[in-house]
Amino acid sequence: MNFLIRKSLFISLSLFIYAQSVSASETESLIKWQGWSNEAFETAKKENKNVILYLEAVWCHWCHVIDQNTYGKKEIADLVNANYIPIRVDQDSRPDLSARYINWGWPATIFFNSKGEEILKKAGYIPPEEMKQILIDLKKDPTPRKDYSVKYSIPEKSALSPELKKALSIRYEKALDREKGGLDTATRNLDPDSIEYALYKAANGSEKDALWVNSTLLANLKLFDPEWGGVYQYSTHRGWDNAHYEKIMISQERNMRLYAQAYKVFNDSAYLHAAKEVARYIQNFLTSPEGAFYTSQDADLVKGTKGIEYFKLSDKERRAKGIPAVDKNIYSRENGMMIRSLAILYGISNEKSYLDSATKAAQWIIDHRTKGRSGGYFHGDNDAGGPYLSDSLSMGHAFLELYAVSGEKAWLYKAQNTANFIVSNFVIGELEGNRPGFYSSADNEGVFQEPRRDLNENIQAARFLNLLSHYIGDPKFKTAALHAMKFLAIPEVAKRTLTEPGILLADHELATDPLHLTVVGPKQDPKTEELHAFARSYPINYKRVDLWDKSEGPMINPDVQYPSLAKPAAFVCTENKCSLPLFTTKSLESTIKRLTKAE
Repeated sequence: MNFLIRKSLFISLSLFIYAQSVSASETESLIKWQGWSNEAFETAKKENKNVILYLEAVWCHWCHVIDQNTYGKKEIADLVNANYIPIRVDQDSRPDLSARYINWGWPATIFFNSKGEEILKKAGYIPPEEMKQILIDLKKDPTPRKDYSVKYSIPEKSALSPELKKALSIRYEKALDREKGGLDTATRNLDPDSIEYALYKAANGSEKDALWVNSTLLANLKLFDPEWGGVYQYSTHRGWDNAHYEKIMISQERNMRLYAQAYKVFNDSAYLHAAKEVARYIQNFLTSPEGAFYTSQDADLVKGTKGIEYFKLSDKERRAKGIPAVDKNIYSRENGMMIRSLAILYGISNEKSYLDSATKAAQWIIDHRTKGRSGGYFHGDNDAGGPYLSDSLSMGHAFLELYAVSGEKAWLYKAQNTANFIVSNFVIGELEGNRPGFYSSADNEGVFQEPRRDLNENIQAARFLNLLSHYIGDPKFKTAALHAMKFLAIPEVAKRTLTEPGILLADHELATDPLHLTVVGPKQDPKTEELHAFARSYPINYKRVDLWDKSEGPMINPDVQYPSLAKPAAFVCTENKCSLPLFTTKSLESTIKRLTKAE
């Protein structure tokens, strides 16, 4: 039986040369920035102007630098204002644009001609002299510099071919730095696909993968803030000693989740401590008074000035100087991520405060971000361009995890409703049609002629919808999961990134049934809770955990008929067998090992 862990998306940002000029507030007054809209492109067409899209992040050091040193220069601002329609977007506020251009890092600068065609895409900080030359050259010749369109041949079957499986396995092996840990790239952090796949292989006996994942998790502890807790986003220079100090939600939830799951596999208390350190930081810095979660904390106390010396200080010394700004936007996507990670941490620690925090945030999102009664979720206060797949996917995962660790059926129903919203709003054509995969945004009109299908979102969709199909017993969710898998099975898609073992995990999960652990008994009975606590913390991540209190009515998916017993009991089911009733955690553990070994 497999030890599978889900993923989440992260791609490291690039590092460029630092320079500083005028303040950000002065910058904003020099260039006549406007928001993203179809109207902006209509204006560009009427006035025969190019469009410059500046995607920033409020926590991003190099965004502050380009604000000050490049856009803050009058010469640059004059060129932009005279010849371009300038659009500025906080990428956290627009998941559709963020997902489309995440490979270009933040800041990302995308140039369009008056027809709305991409001319040039630039990653990271652009020095003023380079920006000046770009602005002049593109005004003279606004033709696209490259054809970015990709034509795909759709495979007949949804499962990965043996050749593609082998290719993905080889790419995974080649991407690892087995000496220093992490991927063999310029920046270092926890790549979730690779960590999850290595944990899965380690749990199934691979000593080589166990060594790599442990060395990576230990090295990554250098990115933890010893004073405030939480984890910095990444390190540069092909090692772990050059941290960039922004703390964004995706880094926090990833580290909390992966260290908690690694603790389940290796039983190393250092990993549980690391997960709890992230929770401490979230509670103290990124939790709103209402219990929902903020988006990020800046790397710079003074925007544009690196925080190296600041983050060497003690808590008291830091607070005396001030605290880096927190982005207090509350997004469904980021909240769903953290809710799920907190639920996982509760599941393995049994510390109820984590479940309470997750539940409180989930209720806030339900109260403030629900799209009517549809089951979907707004991104933020202003859902321009949405709804977005990432928000509903994130909340669907959160609801499913909340059900698994609490046994409260209401969460499973919410996961089902959210999955229905995903299937109804992010598919073009039919589920079994010739356009596989889920689209990032339901709003597919405007400047982009082809709506975007994101690799990582489709991995998440395949895994979420497949597991939900086992919980609910509705085959349409399996069909939906296969719809995502058909997109992932396209070779040009699967090989798009350096390594994508998440596709291997998704493919395996769709081909097998999860380990099914069911506890039957009154919820208020301490023995029921003891058995359920063991089941939810057992170190297999591709599993279905049900808690059935008969006083609450029938099970949602009664695919196994359980006998009436005088005391609480647990049952273990694999793909083709179920155990007798088990009354102790010791017998439950030994039975799981015996039945999964037989698999």
